Amino acid sequence: MTWTTESSPSEEIALDRAADALNQALDRRVPVSAQMRVTACVRDALSFMTLLRQLEADEIGRSEKRVNGIPHWDSQMSFQFAAGMKAMYYFVRALQDAVYAALLEATGQRAGAYSSMQACATKASNPIRPLIDQALPDYFEWFTDFRDIRNDMKLGASTAFEFRGAVEARQVRVILQNVDDAKRHVSGGRELSLLDIDRCLMHSARLLQFAADHISHAAQA
Repeated sequence: MTWTTESSPSEEIALDRAADALNQALDRRVPVSAQMRVTACVRDALSFMTLLRQLEADEIGRSEKRVNGIPHWDSQMSFQFAAGMKAMYYFVRALQDAVYAALLEATGQRAGAYSSMQACATKASNPIRPLIDQALPDYFEWFTDFRDIRNDMKLGASTAFEFRGAVEARQVRVILQNVDDAKRHVSGGRELSLLDIDRCLMHSARLLQFAADHISHAAQA
């Protein structure tokens, strides 16, 4: 493994191992730029996860610290965690596009700088779609939901915070707020936690492993 250790969370280990497998499958089969693009996106995601998990731990620590009976609140640090959650969606989104581009190149097609997994998800005639669909039948359902959340973040979604669970298993939830301009009303919307990020990592790991297996088998045929 390149970016994780045996003590790392299982989702990160799975992504790291799948990335190693894909890197070996891509070697000398695609342009170096396509291979390096995947590596860079995996490195960004896994490196940033270390920071994001620490930001959550710090947030939980502050919630347990009380001043005159009131939980300690540091708005700057709290919003750093929210910003980190949003940023992770961008890193994961970039990884999906990088793997799609590598699959295009490995199957004899040309990938441009802006080749997007969204094109694969929405065009029935896309040659890569049935390959992913058969191997990972729940991938595109996850990808569509994931992309919708990322798109909300692109528009500048504001956030609120909640804590869930017992003290020993507490989670921080980032709440994407819904704004009703007509009523001038703000309400809580989709809640996100590191469990959602871990789910993103697992779907990404499965995609990379599929790509590695598919490219390796095609090369042996």
